[in-house]
Amino acid sequence: MNPSRVSQAAVQTRWWRAGRYVVQDGAIRPKGATTWYEPWATYQDLWAKAERWSIASELVELVRKLEGTHSDENLERGALTPEGEALVLGWCERFGLLGLLPHRALTIIEPPLVVASQSRARENVVGVRVGWRVGGTWLNDVVRYPEYRSRVGRNLPRRGTLVVNAGTLPKPHVVWQDLFEGFAKAVDLHAALRPFFPGLDQADRDKGQYPLPFEQRFVRFYSEPVAAFCTAARQLARLVDESRDVEERKTNRRALVAGVNPDEVTEEAGVHRWRWASPSLLGTLATMVILDNVASCPMGVCAWDKCGRVFARRQPRQKFCCDTHRNTASVSRFRHAEREPTKPSRTSRRKKAKR
Repeated sequence: MNPSRVSQAAVQTRWWRAGRYVVQDGAIRPKGATTWYEPWATYQDLWAKAERWSIASELVELVRKLEGTHSDENLERGALTPEGEALVLGWCERFGLLGLLPHRALTIIEPPLVVASQSRARENVVGVRVGWRVGGTWLNDVVRYPEYRSRVGRNLPRRGTLVVNAGTLPKPHVVWQDLFEGFAKAVDLHAALRPFFPGLDQADRDKGQYPLPFEQRFVRFYSEPVAAFCTAARQLARLVDESRDVEERKTNRRALVAGVNPDEVTEEAGVHRWRWASPSLLGTLATMVILDNVASCPMGVCAWDKCGRVFARRQPRQKFCCDTHRNTASVSRFRHAEREPTKPSRTSRRKKAKR
C-alpha cells in the first residue's frame, strides 16, 4: 500500500455529474461529458447569502413530489411514471447520482488476475484488485502475491487472465453495509456490483473486473437502479420527518453519515474553510441536514398553500420559504377575514344579554 495514496484519498470532497441522464433497463445511466463540483462550497455560499434552499432540501422536495404521485410499492420497485422519471433525471443532471455503491460498500475484493510484478517489469505475478473505504473516500490498490507463482505454474498466462486455482487467495466478495441500520455483511461480488454497471462490457463483468470507486472507468460507467435511488432518497427525507420515532431517526442518521470525515482547506487568500470528506453524495446531503438541525434550523415546508416547498430555515420559527410568500399569505388571510361575517365579541354578547 502506498502511503501517499492514502493521504490523497482522504480529501474526496468533490462530486461529479454527467451532462445528461436516461432511465434504461431500470437504472439511471449517465450520458455526455462529466463535470466535477464542490457541494460544500455551494452549501457554505448559500448560508452566507441567507438563501432558503440547499441541495439536501431539493432532494427532500423531490421525495415529497414522488410520494404524492406514486404508491409505496411502485417507489420500492422503481416503477415511476414518465413525469416521475423526468423529476429524478432533472435532479441528477443538477447534482449527480447519490453514490450508493461507495456509500454502502466497505471493502471490495475482486477475483485474482495475472498482473505485472513491481520488482521486475517483464515478470508476471498473481494480483488481486482491492478497494477500501478510507477517510471519507476510497483507496484502491493491487495486492500482489509473488509467492503464489509456484502454485499456479512457472509460466503464467498473459496479463489480465483470471487465476482459476486460487484456493488460498482471498475470495471475491463485497463487505456491504445496510442502508437502514448500518450493520455490515459479506455478499457476493456480482450480486452487489452488477446492478450498478449495466453498461460495462460483458467480458469484464464475467471476469468480475468491475471499476473500483472513483476510478476513471467508475465515473464513466457508474449507474444507479431507480428503485435503489428512490429508497435512499426517502431514507434521507426521513431525517426531517419529526413525526417518526426518535430512536428510528437516530439509527437512520448513523447509517447515512457512516464514512463521513471532517476536513479543512486553505484557500489562496489564506482563508480557512471547513468541509466534510464523504464517499458519497448521499452522505454529504445527510451531513448537511444534520448541521441544519444542530443550528436549530431544521428543514420546513412553506406554509403558503400554493407553495409547499421544502426549504432550509434560517430561524427556528420560520414558516415561509421567502418574504414574498409570507406577505402573500398574510394578504390572503386578511382578505379572507374581510369576506367572512364578523362574530360578535364576548363583550357585545354580554351587553345584549343584560338588555
